Formats: sequence, structure tokens, C-alpha cells
Amino acid sequence: MKRFLICLPLSLLIGCQSNTTQMACNASESEWYEFGQNSAITGKSVRIFDAFKQQCAKQLTPTAQKSYIDGFSDGLISYCTFDNGFKRGQEGLELNQSCPLEIRQEFEKGYKIGKKTRDEKLKQAEFARREQLRSQQKKYVAPQKH
Repeated sequence: MKRFLICLPLSLLIGCQSNTTQMACNASESEWYEFGQNSAITGKSVRIFDAFKQQCAKQLTPTAQKSYIDGFSDGLISYCTFDNGFKRGQEGLELNQSCPLEIRQEFEKGYKIGKKTRDEKLKQAEFARREQLRSQQKKYVAPQKH
């Protein structure tokens, strides 16, 4: 399972060998569900599945897309929260637009507060750094002779 979750995204990025693609194409319903859930929880687009539709063509099981979307939908519920928005804002990550309109408000509210907190901390750190530089410069200024 872990190998699947690691190789699946990698196959999108670098094309992996055919055995990785085969493994992804032949994934079970529960694996597609988990991959969909993981994609949402990590803020990825639901469109990732489109690449597999192209790669796998007729090898995909008829339920693969439904399982992926079901997992993705459940993952969004975990991802699109005030707390996660706050965390992303505090970490300086960009605002992700993957949350559906119905649950986006709390996520964005958390993000804005987290970003504001981060910006204030950065501003305070910059002020402290400048103050430290000023005090160091004062130490090294030669006394003037009168």
C-alpha cells in the first residue's frame, strides 16, 4: 500500500517504469479511495485522476474513478477546516482553491488569520534584526574628537 501511495504520484511526475504504471492502473477500489483521500488532504487537485485515465485507458476498472472521487470528497472534509487553513497560512503556503464553496469559508478564515499571524511575526523579527544592527553600529562608531 505504501509503495502504491509513493509510486502513484511519482508516476505522474516522472513517468516511472511501466510496472509502476501497471500497478496504478490495476489498483483496487480501496487503493483508489485512499489515493483520492490523500490527494485531497495534501491539497492536490481532483484532476490528478485525469492523468491516470490517459495513462491507463481501458485498464482502469469501471469503479476506479468513483472510488477516487469518493475518497477525494471525504478528504476535502478533513482538509477544508479552519485549523488546516490557519496552519497553511502560518506556514506561508499559498491559499489553495480546492475547497468547495460550501466549506471554503472556514478554511479561508483560518488561512487569513494564520497568514496575518505569520506576517506579524515576520515583521517583529525584521524589526528586532534592525534594532540589533543599529545597536551594533553604535558600538563601532568611533568617538568624535572635539
